[in-house]
Amino acid sequence: MAALDWADMPCGDPATWEPALRYALRRMLDTDNPVFIVWGEAGLLFYNDACLPLLGAHHPASLGRPVAAAWPEAAAVVAPVLHEALAGRPARLRELPFTPAIAGTLLRDLDGRVRGLSFTVDSSPAHLRLATALDAAGVATWDWDVRANRLLSDANLRALYGVSDEDGVEAPVETYLAAIHPDDLPQVQARIARALASGEPFSDAYRVRGRDGICRHVEARGKVALGADGQAAWLSGVALDVSARKEAELRFREIANAMPQAVWSTRPDGFHDYYNDQWYSFTGVPYGSTDGEGWNELFHPDDRELAWEKWRESLRTGKTYEIEYRLRHHSGHYRWVLGRALPVRDDSGAIVRWMGTCTDIHEQKLTQQALQQADRRKDEFLAMLAHELRNPLAPIVTAASLLTLGSGVSERVQQVGKVISRQATHMTGLIDDLMDVSRVTRGMVTLEKDRVQLSSVIDDAVEQVRSLVEGRGHRLELRVLLGDAFVAGDRKRLVQVLANILGNAAKYTPAHGHIVLEAAVQDGRAVVSVRDNGIGMAPELVGSAFELFHQGKRSPDRSQGGLGVGLALVRSLVQLHGGSVTAASEGEGRGSTFTVSLPLLSLPGQDAPDGAAALPVAGEVQRVLVVDDNVDAAELAAMLLELLGYQVSVEFGAQAALERARLEQPQVCLLDIGLPGMDGKELAQRLRRIPGLEGVRLAAMTGYGQPHDLRASAEAGFDAHFVKPVDAGALANWLAS
Repeated sequence: MAALDWADMPCGDPATWEPALRYALRRMLDTDNPVFIVWGEAGLLFYNDACLPLLGAHHPASLGRPVAAAWPEAAAVVAPVLHEALAGRPARLRELPFTPAIAGTLLRDLDGRVRGLSFTVDSSPAHLRLATALDAAGVATWDWDVRANRLLSDANLRALYGVSDEDGVEAPVETYLAAIHPDDLPQVQARIARALASGEPFSDAYRVRGRDGICRHVEARGKVALGADGQAAWLSGVALDVSARKEAELRFREIANAMPQAVWSTRPDGFHDYYNDQWYSFTGVPYGSTDGEGWNELFHPDDRELAWEKWRESLRTGKTYEIEYRLRHHSGHYRWVLGRALPVRDDSGAIVRWMGTCTDIHEQKLTQQALQQADRRKDEFLAMLAHELRNPLAPIVTAASLLTLGSGVSERVQQVGKVISRQATHMTGLIDDLMDVSRVTRGMVTLEKDRVQLSSVIDDAVEQVRSLVEGRGHRLELRVLLGDAFVAGDRKRLVQVLANILGNAAKYTPAHGHIVLEAAVQDGRAVVSVRDNGIGMAPELVGSAFELFHQGKRSPDRSQGGLGVGLALVRSLVQLHGGSVTAASEGEGRGSTFTVSLPLLSLPGQDAPDGAAALPVAGEVQRVLVVDDNVDAAELAAMLLELLGYQVSVEFGAQAALERARLEQPQVCLLDIGLPGMDGKELAQRLRRIPGLEGVRLAAMTGYGQPHDLRASAEAGFDAHFVKPVDAGALANWLAS
């Protein structure tokens, strides 16, 4: 300033400057903070060295010159305030819409008249970054002097509204309103009026047409500042071009409306803010009426609580939302739908939105229910039929016995009595099969589980079918290499399984055939196979061999044929023991092979009185909770663990398991995944929220063993994943470790 030639400057020689100006300049030059001074009617601009980074290319040409010519962007903010102050009216010196942030003070002469303004600029790194970020993000800022009806704008706002720089940074508000789409203008004006009248924030979304004639979508937010009289004096805010987002939303809506399902979307907190046309077409409700929580009112009253519970759980955990429920159709009737939603996450993993669908499964659901009802009726009919057939059998058997009694009975009559008795016994066996398969399919069979030596089971089964095998002249070859291998199960039922398979081999093999029974330990399991050289099976029969009432062709010599329920019963009983059974044949006339695989309770050659020495016994971990809605599976697992020395509790439902866990504080929980109501994954998370069980070890026991199933259980917090039937050795080793 000392070196500048002031002769040609608007303010003239410094010697002629007013004392108030010289005093203000001295204070300005003595501070390290960025300070600007705008002086007099001309708005002459002065500044200190700290302002140079903010001025950039404007220095040195701006020094001592009118701010409107030297620095238009600053003039847009400062000039209206200076004008008010010089006129003796209250000047708005706070919350100026200019970055970096500015605090202003009035400069007065000795008579108290306002002669200029002094502005101290906050040039802290935070404010500088904010200014840079706003400009880089294309955020437009504006400041509307309501009383003077002049709107001050930055370059971003002028570009967005198509206002030329020649119109100036300060222009009538009508210049900007004229750029708003005519269809949106009434709404914008109404919201502005409401904000000015109430002092509430202004917020709106509308379209503006730029100089290129293209309409752009804009979202604007503003804040009202009141004057000394309590009336609105300023409305300042920001505007943002959201055209790209609107275009993406439009494309999304087109895709969503092209889908056959109802599509919906929510905010991260679960607030429903979008439904596609199919939703409104299905439900018949007005557009927007189900936003927020209105959707739940369309659910069947019996389904609402469960739907809310599952939805809140998904919001809390981020888990996939999936539920079947009844949704009110526009006809007024309820239809079954499958509701499913997935979280949409950003790069950091945070949920930014939920996307969901509703799929109409009403017809499939009705078909499923009809099949289940028909299956129940079939089981009930079989049970009733078997019961009714027993009644006439009793007197038939008695009569047959009477025919053979007495001293005067002829040999012919005795022979007839034996035939009747033999056929009645066969008929009783058929009825027993009917009763068994009915009880098993209805889940009414309870196994009397015990520690069973499998080789003795084979001996008993062979003894049961010996007369049939010998009567048909078959050669039965036994190759049993089981030693003292034990399984956990119902001895009577296991004998029934093997006797049924051996009996079928005898029946379906022509006279003088060859039947081979092999038994050995393979991969920690007991495997028993029965192979014959009989009539064999066509490929289609192999696939349905274990289905109810399926059987091969009858030959004239098979008078002892059954009803086709035996193998269905075999499969059910083997599965109840945690095992599996398969059938194989190379074709008709080439024999068949049936193979049963059962989990071992102890390995052969290990002579421990309790059968547990083959597996690691309980160590530090003692208390185990087993949860499985399959009663037999749960009790079988508990039996194994008790034999290994663990303290075992068993529950068949999730809620009961939670109560038991609170009381007993187990160290390990073995959970079935497919529990009704609350599945095993949800139960696992709730268990770990119980005080004292934060570190409980969890193992999943499930019939699903695909890679994605293992990932899902790990994500749910399980420490281990065992596929049913659970390998006893693997489970024991995991518990011991």
